[in-house]
Amino acid sequence: MKMSTSIRQLLLVVMCLFGLNASAQFSASLKQGPTTDWSNVGAQFKLTDVAEALGTDTATLVAQLSDMANTKVFAVIDSTGTVNGYTGNTGEFWLTQTGQVCAFADGAWFVGQNFDEENNIFNVYVGQKPSLFTVTTDLNVKAALVVGEKTVTFDIAYRVYVPEVPAPELAISKLQIVGESSVSIEQYPRTGYDTDNVYVKLNDVANKLGCDKDELPFIINKIAHMPRLDATYGIMTDSLVVYTTNDGWMKRALSSTGDPLWACGNNGYENTDNLYLQKLAYNADNDTLSCTIGQYPNVLKVGDKPYVDIYLVYGSKAYKVTYTVNIVEAPYNGIEDMTKVGDSTITVNQDIKTDYSYTSIHPNMEVIAAALGVDASNISMQAMDSNNSLSSNATANNGGFWLTQGGTITGWGTGAYWFVEPAAQNNFSDIHVGQYPDATHSEDTARTNLYFVAGEKYYRLTVILAINKSKEVDQQGFESVLNRTLNIQALPGNYEWSTVDCGISVDDINAAIGTTDPTLYALISDTLRKAQPDTYPESMIYTKIYNMNPAPGFWVDKDGKSRGWVSDEQSPWGMYIKTEDNKVKFYAMQFAADPAGTAYSGQFFLVNEENGKMVTVTLNYQVVSKIENITVVGTTDIMLPVGDIDQEVDFDFAPVAEALGTDVNTLFANYPLVGMTASGIYSNGVDPVNAGLMFDKSGACNNEGGIFGLNISEDYTKFITFANNYEELGENFSIPATIGFKVTDENEQTKLYVVNITFMSPDGYATGVNNIKVNAKNDGKIYDLSGRQISKPAHGLYIMNGKKYMVK
Repeated sequence: MKMSTSIRQLLLVVMCLFGLNASAQFSASLKQGPTTDWSNVGAQFKLTDVAEALGTDTATLVAQLSDMANTKVFAVIDSTGTVNGYTGNTGEFWLTQTGQVCAFADGAWFVGQNFDEENNIFNVYVGQKPSLFTVTTDLNVKAALVVGEKTVTFDIAYRVYVPEVPAPELAISKLQIVGESSVSIEQYPRTGYDTDNVYVKLNDVANKLGCDKDELPFIINKIAHMPRLDATYGIMTDSLVVYTTNDGWMKRALSSTGDPLWACGNNGYENTDNLYLQKLAYNADNDTLSCTIGQYPNVLKVGDKPYVDIYLVYGSKAYKVTYTVNIVEAPYNGIEDMTKVGDSTITVNQDIKTDYSYTSIHPNMEVIAAALGVDASNISMQAMDSNNSLSSNATANNGGFWLTQGGTITGWGTGAYWFVEPAAQNNFSDIHVGQYPDATHSEDTARTNLYFVAGEKYYRLTVILAINKSKEVDQQGFESVLNRTLNIQALPGNYEWSTVDCGISVDDINAAIGTTDPTLYALISDTLRKAQPDTYPESMIYTKIYNMNPAPGFWVDKDGKSRGWVSDEQSPWGMYIKTEDNKVKFYAMQFAADPAGTAYSGQFFLVNEENGKMVTVTLNYQVVSKIENITVVGTTDIMLPVGDIDQEVDFDFAPVAEALGTDVNTLFANYPLVGMTASGIYSNGVDPVNAGLMFDKSGACNNEGGIFGLNISEDYTKFITFANNYEELGENFSIPATIGFKVTDENEQTKLYVVNITFMSPDGYATGVNNIKVNAKNDGKIYDLSGRQISKPAHGLYIMNGKKYMVK
């Protein structure tokens, strides 16, 4: 396996190999100058030593590390204990300056890991938030690998070293040039953002600048500058900017007459850029400057020769380094002289997507490796570039490709239609297929050939992307026929999906709306509608344009309306659904680590697009310091009338008590009734008979300021509703609310029986019961007077085949 990479490109300034000490723990000291990018430094340990310390073998450890998202074997030990909930990318943690795990927003530096099985390396790396540190700072973190009952720690001491640097002269004409070096490289026209490492030998640069040679590696990112382009006219100015401005992107300058020059200057990222230069580093041992240089995809052509001057500025002195990139024709690499050992086809059907969600395909790599006669680790995945030449030039994640509709390699952006990329580096048995947002159209088809290559042999896999015919859905005709309230609790932590079992039975959904495969919709935030009026016109009430990965799901604003991934302020939480265990389960996460007590709520809709019926789901998401162990043992939907005088409705509470593991008398004598509040959490418990619950006009439980309420009759056989201010409810109202019967045992295990209530005006309630009569006519099913279907009626009044009858 090759070295796995972080989304941040790694710059390993320190490359020392550390061994195992007598206590079977590891330690290292790392040093880095202040950064303006995501570069980092790493401490490398022997993978075999780490495996031995954990009491396992290397292959087992590698398997754990390769599935970091699920195994979470990499952790940080801070004052709260062992933390394995990643707050950065998978396998990474953001840290405060005191070494506490925190969210990105509060982080000053980060720690992560990667490994290289082939070279027996386990690498623990650290890095800074760009442009944060301005003085020398000593930082410490205790990272760990936890496998089973064994834990191995890595004590990392990290010094951010910030030497004093004189104020730079930024006018090029005023600089004293004390030395010059140059380097010329060749590159093929690029379709992706891959880079080349470039090295240039300097000539006693520290002495000529008058600075300490040993300090130069730590100040290189502060003193390296490039010319600035005039933003309006595109001509080269006489001024310099730090080379990391605009992430090192540059484009060709224009002459005073508007003709393009080969000289490049700093420019904001856009599709007219030519080159980018990043990751400058100075090696004091051999007086060498290194960097990476790449191209903006599909811009430079054969024969182009752009260059840039980098100025190392120390006060008024400067050492100039010129980088020239000569664009040459790529050699043809066809398949005519290769041997095909097999082929197969996989077709992926997708709806039009407006995000980067994907479908996973699973090529049989055992069969492919056997056909090629090699181990799967010796296979490369390639595709055809625009010259009809085989290329492994990755333009997407993990060695994958952005593709045109015709299937040739391109870069992300203009011309990109879809992508194929492995789920992990060199893992070709799980490949993601997705679309460039808004690039596809109804009933489109795209095709590409992936070539699995070993030596002079190849296996061809044809991947076909077929876009489904778009459905015309009349949102005006959507009808909510079932309300459900779901509650999710989660501990503080960003980008961590909730783990509580929270969902709705597929059978209940099917009974209500006539499908086992509903479509998820959300409401649209005003901010999103204003930003994209063509995509979200005023006529669109709901959206199924998913902006969460995994899909279907949404990043939403504080009110639970679709916003897209923007910021902690604009999109503080997100959700998605997944059908499993005969439930449509709901999952939620925080954008940033919100403090305990934070609560969000939103409405989402499970729709049968064929008949327009939908289940309205009120999803309440609460951040807590401790997750309460609540098991929902049952759910019932009922209608209750609320009038200007008390209303009584018969109800059999025996099934409720039975589900809670008690009897009716014990339930009402010893356990509370709770109601769902506006913040999405249940109220404090009340005596169900002598007190009851109060609700506001929205249906939220409000025991201090509610205008109507309910309690249980003294004989435990009826719901009783009452109104303190009936006129305020208006006419023909229908108000959804949720209550719960809550039982906690001696082991602090809590059971909850949920009752979803629709409070209605007396006339509306009567109409609802009559509708039950009509709809139930001659179907043989039994209903109570609240509209619930009953399988085993106890004593009381019921409806069957449209007629009332009494069970004694």
